[in-house]
Amino acid sequence: LAVGIHTLATRTLAGIPAPIYFGAIIDTTCLKWGYNTCGGKGACRIYNTSAYRVFYLGLTLGLRAVSFFFCIW
Repeated sequence: LAVGIHTLATRTLAGIPAPIYFGAIIDTTCLKWGYNTCGGKGACRIYNTSAYRVFYLGLTLGLRAVSFFFCIW
């Protein structure tokens, strides 16, 4: 039962929202957006690689720090 609750909590708190906030971080580093045929925003053409590296690793470090804090608490 404990393993099931742990798996449910892990998937709910980590697996579902992770693509949302990692995608938002990746989108903030875009320098040039492409456009769809209907005029809407499409895929990113050029990324700021320095900002991408800092934001991506910073988010990962922040999430691991929070996880580490809860593990020792």
